[in-house]
Amino acid sequence: MLNPYLEKRLYALPVQPILVEIDPDQLSATLGQITGLQLKVLSQLPAFGFAAIAPVSPSVIKKINSLPGVRMVHANQVKTILQLPAPADEWFPTSESRKMLGAEEAFREGYNGEAIKVGVTDTGVDASHPQLQGTEFYSRIMWPFREVLDENGHGSHVCSTVAGKLYNTPLGIIVEGVSHAPLVSVKCLGRGIGTGFTSEIIEAMSTCYEKGARVISMSLGSAECQ
Repeated sequence: MLNPYLEKRLYALPVQPILVEIDPDQLSATLGQITGLQLKVLSQLPAFGFAAIAPVSPSVIKKINSLPGVRMVHANQVKTILQLPAPADEWFPTSESRKMLGAEEAFREGYNGEAIKVGVTDTGVDASHPQLQGTEFYSRIMWPFREVLDENGHGSHVCSTVAGKLYNTPLGIIVEGVSHAPLVSVKCLGRGIGTGFTSEIIEAMSTCYEKGARVISMSLGSAECQ
């Protein structure tokens, strides 16, 4: 079947990238049928039973949708970092996040999250920053290459909020994340522009899980979902 989002917009574009959800028991056979249609498979996500396909026409989407092992065809949407507007003269350190989430009280009671690894799927991480040293980092960007550096800053900001080490900033402000959890950062939201495809985000989630993360933080959204 077609994902309702894709079904409503099937003819909106002459071609569009798709994400094919496949029955795990028929994964190999169905991928063989897809490649038999001379289609380019951009990436395979076996942990979730997905395959990302290069942009195709509505008629080809219908052919793929009719294959026996296909559970659902989704649009491979473009996602971008979530940024909340704030006055230019206001800056909120991570200490505000700790207050909001009650981290201080949790720490006093012995709950600091150090036993649970957290994954962050975002724009990457600056692992050289004093707050983020020791962070594992990977990339799941399909194009133009798997750059891992955080050229945007959003991913590093999210990582520091989640589990940034105690740090006295040059401005004299003491900052610390809301937990002591080990971090694994997987870049999936583009390079400097902070965008990525659904397939890259799912692959990043899978990588976080494979590396031991049991909580995954995602600060992203899509205009296509509005």
